[in-house]
Amino acid sequence: MASNSDKGWYDFGMLLCVVVGVWLGVIPLGQRLFGARQGGMFDVILGDLGLTDPWTYVVPGGFIVLFFLVIIALDAAKKRS
Repeated sequence: MASNSDKGWYDFGMLLCVVVGVWLGVIPLGQRLFGARQGGMFDVILGDLGLTDPWTYVVPGGFIVLFFLVIIALDAAKKRS
């Protein structure tokens, strides 16, 4: 059985995934849907790619799905330990 401090690392990882998922997924997707310029970390990381119109929806959506799946995996690992 894992100690509470070990389970705390799973919680920290899930929190980190939520923060990064919101930062790279939810906020840029919301900016795109409401017509604002996608900036911030999304622009820093992917700005040089010159994403065309459909990809500016797909990439943030992909980040949301990716981090959601990582959170599910971390939760399953936490429950196993």
